[in-house]
Order: sequence, then structure tokens, then C-alpha cells
Amino acid sequence: MVRLAALGLMSSGIAHDFRNLMQVISSAVHLIQQRLDKPALVSVAPFINGALQSVDRATSLSGQLLGVSRKEDALDKAVILNPC
Repeated sequence: MVRLAALGLMSSGIAHDFRNLMQVISSAVHLIQQRLDKPALVSVAPFINGALQSVDRATSLSGQLLGVSRKEDALDKAVILNPC
């Protein structure tokens, strides 16, 4: 049981650090998006949108990692493994 608690504590720490990194990346992408002029923004919009979608998915993943470390029972819900 001690190992399981240690795993939960470790996953919680990793998830929090990972979420912090995703916030920095998200903020940087939003700043880039705001500072580009209209013609430049049109040409890179698919890349910016892809980056923001990836950040959202990574943030969701960190939430799932945090679920491992919670002491209360998690609610069961369906998970789409391949959204494409």
C-alpha cells in the first residue's frame, strides 16, 4: 500500500508540473496569435490551432494523472481513446 501511495504522490507532482508547462506554452501561443498581423495569421492559423488543441489534450491528460492521486473514488465516465 505504501508503494501505491508513493505512486499517487509522484503522479500528482508530475501532473502539476506538466500542467504548469502547458500553461506557459498556451500563453506563448496566444501571445504569438495576438501579435501577428492578419496576412501572417491566416498563413499560420492551422499550426496555432493545432498547438492549442495539443495543449488542451495534454492538460486533460494531466487531469487524468491527478485522478490517480486522489483519495476519493473517481466517477466512471467514457473516454474516447482515438478522437480522430
